[in-house]
Amino acid sequence: MLSRAGHYPLALTQIENAIKNDPTVRVLYHTKGKILSELAIGSESIEMGRKYLIQAEACFHKGILLNDRDDYCYESLASLYFDWAHKLFDKDPSEATDYLSKSEETISSGLRTVRNRESLWVLSSKIQYYLGDTPKSISSLETAVHERQGSIIARYVLARAYRLQKRPKEALTILEPVIKSATDEFRAFVEYAWALLESGESYKKAIAILELGTLYGLSDPRFISVYGGVLFLDGDFTKADIVFSKSMKRSFPANELYEIHFKPTDRSDNSKPFSLIGEVVAVKAGYSLLKPDNYPQIICHASKYKGILMRKGLRVTFELAFCAKSPVALYPIPVAKEVVVS
Repeated sequence: MLSRAGHYPLALTQIENAIKNDPTVRVLYHTKGKILSELAIGSESIEMGRKYLIQAEACFHKGILLNDRDDYCYESLASLYFDWAHKLFDKDPSEATDYLSKSEETISSGLRTVRNRESLWVLSSKIQYYLGDTPKSISSLETAVHERQGSIIARYVLARAYRLQKRPKEALTILEPVIKSATDEFRAFVEYAWALLESGESYKKAIAILELGTLYGLSDPRFISVYGGVLFLDGDFTKADIVFSKSMKRSFPANELYEIHFKPTDRSDNSKPFSLIGEVVAVKAGYSLLKPDNYPQIICHASKYKGILMRKGLRVTFELAFCAKSPVALYPIPVAKEVVVS
């Protein structure tokens, strides 16, 4: 309450007394870190703000030490770094870039350990959007990568920015040292696989890269979605099923299990979605099953779309996508009957 009212010194005194009474309660360190973060970002003096930042860091690290499976301290620490980078960008782009990398590094560490990853992925997307909306930040990242050749996270962030700017071959070049040396950074392997596909390379090449990242990747629903999806697209349906089955053993939260994480594009035109034509083979309450030509059955989480009821035997065209559980059919549209010319 004191913190929300802006009474930060009183709030800190209250939290510090609580920590003295019981120094083993993780949430107290998280709360203290959040208060110090507010003071750091709100400080008019950069030097004073930096002192608060260092104290906040220590609190979040203590919280992580007490429970490294909890996402709150990871997300709050990564948010602190991101907000500090935003605060510094006009004054010192180089330091701001370092803190963007530290934010992504914290996200990466959290993704390898926590159970609920959604807030970390949301923050990573926020960083991605910020980079795309701030052209100078790309230049700063390029400088950071060239000056510090071993900067794994900076390379990942820059490569992701390149790929989203439709520069997949440059993304591959930037990520190559990471792929050779850091098998625990599974997001880099996903990014490299995407860049390969967008460069016109085969599914098999993308699969070979993704297999290198499975040590930590198979604990993440997005990695499973992409890895299983590319196996499916390559026609290795048995292995794809094995990969998708990993998601059921991991007990992912429902929102992460069923959310679409991978939407492949047409191999001949990356601007178009990957589409299939198939037949409705079953209709159940709230979903239907489609059997595409040359592919196994795929679930469609709808029995009705745009006023059209799915019915057995109906031929439809649809976009193919993947969640961590399985392939998914999106936006089914009836195929016009072919006219037979006698």
